[in-house]
Amino acid sequence: MNKKTYQTNRLLLYPLLQVITLSGIIFLMLLTPTDVHAHKMTLDCRFEGSHLHGEVFYSHNNPARHCSVKCYSLNSNALLASGTTSDEGTFSLQLEHKVPLKVIADDGQGHRASWIWNGNDDANDRTENPKSNVSMEKIPAGLAVIIFSFGIIRFIRKHYHES
Repeated sequence: MNKKTYQTNRLLLYPLLQVITLSGIIFLMLLTPTDVHAHKMTLDCRFEGSHLHGEVFYSHNNPARHCSVKCYSLNSNALLASGTTSDEGTFSLQLEHKVPLKVIADDGQGHRASWIWNGNDDANDRTENPKSNVSMEKIPAGLAVIIFSFGIIRFIRKHYHES
């Protein structure tokens, strides 16, 4: 094979490899789950008199130890009580009045759970906020980074082979 044929084949092969690689990466990204619950945090609360008792746990019922727990008024957003979970993931907060409230548990490592009570003693009135999905705004940014990376690689290869 002469040098000219080799260079022509090489020039045709690089764009094809880039297209195949980029197509494979995009295909794998589409297969990746967007809602992962490997360490989903769950918060469960109940009233006993003027005390709010609760339990914070991860998936597979693993207790969330030493998490910050804060109770806010739904009406004024004022902090009503705060505490920390025990080694078993439980907590108890003393409340002066039973008002509509929101309880937020945070482990300080990016896991958060919340629980809302609208003020009625009806069990159906207590709701847990569902975990939000991955923001759709992050997908175009991720694709832009990948395309930019391929552009830099192509630029470097082109200048390296010309010199």
